[in-house]
Amino acid sequence: MRSLALTTFIAVLSATTGLSSCDKPQKVSNESPPFIFRSLELSHNNFGGQRSWELSSPEARYELNRRIMRSRNPRGLLYSNSKPSYSISADSMTIVNDGELILLEGQVRIQQLRGKKITIRGGQLRWIPGKNLMLIEQRPIATDKFSRLVAKSARFYPEQQELEFLGPTKIDHWSMNKTADQGQKSDVVIWTNNGSWNLASGSLSASGPIRIRHGDKDQAHLRWLEASQLSGNTVESYIDLTAPVVAVMPKYKSWLEAGTTRWWYHKQHLTTPAAFTAKIGEATVKGYGFHIGLRETTVKVLAGCTVQRSGERIQAKFCSWNWASGKILAKGDVELRRHSNNQVTQAQSLTGSAGSLKRYVQLNSSFGGRVKSKFTLARKKLSPKHQASLIGF
Repeated sequence: MRSLALTTFIAVLSATTGLSSCDKPQKVSNESPPFIFRSLELSHNNFGGQRSWELSSPEARYELNRRIMRSRNPRGLLYSNSKPSYSISADSMTIVNDGELILLEGQVRIQQLRGKKITIRGGQLRWIPGKNLMLIEQRPIATDKFSRLVAKSARFYPEQQELEFLGPTKIDHWSMNKTADQGQKSDVVIWTNNGSWNLASGSLSASGPIRIRHGDKDQAHLRWLEASQLSGNTVESYIDLTAPVVAVMPKYKSWLEAGTTRWWYHKQHLTTPAAFTAKIGEATVKGYGFHIGLRETTVKVLAGCTVQRSGERIQAKFCSWNWASGKILAKGDVELRRHSNNQVTQAQSLTGSAGSLKRYVQLNSSFGGRVKSKFTLARKKLSPKHQASLIGF
């Protein structure tokens, strides 16, 4: 275990509590009085000789027998490759066993100095330098410009810049025109469980179940997302939701179930190459791969599009629909089948409404192609009067 025996230790001795008048008898005590320092500076180098961390305080008390040092308003730096990577501060600091354990309490703050400038806060931090481990307790919070993560507890590994969040965790995210420190309601809320976040690379992973609330209740187009777990990268601004993924649009009585899906949260896009099924009003939509623009309320099916309603079905190479308006566009070898009259209509493109396929009345033939329709008319039995008139003709 590393200790302050391996640490450069510079302190200015102010006074000791054991000094008193020679006229009065001294009480015999087995305990040495604490040393009081009017300034304190601590630094530590790793085994390769590179600076690991340094701490300073305007005042400290060292209890020799107990090997405990207490100080107020500590400030310090954490180093990576001999360069400052994080600043650290707190209201008070206790160093146990000459550095085996460092306890920081009250307004603990770790500030990333490069990259996303992520800040970690907590009420108490137990630092074990020999294990390169910081245990952050009492509601740890990590924030950057657009996000805030709140966990039950957390572990931080300074050398790897890895933050592990433990227990039920909530992640708030703000859009590009807002910031986390403005006091505004977040645009997206993610509920998850144990996970990790590398503050240098942005790599993020978390166990499920994952539940995501998107937007306000009355304004959100896509309200809920659910997944079994997530991974992603906050530097590149995406999250991968692991199958099964469910998207719910209650305002439009619609839902979608898909395989693993990537969410580009700054662009507000959802994409997947996997097969999916969606329910939009009275219509069921299936296909392979989609691109969803949340701002445009549009889903584009990338291949093998099928739209079906009771008694009617459309198949096409590609299709898109707007779940707010219900309008649908199908392209490429379009085939519309209606069970009534066994109608089959073929064209290169078709437009209509996903809410009621009976409104598919506009058929567009691209590049001068033809629209083909086949159907069967039911024979109607004529009355004797009509039969006589036909014979007379």
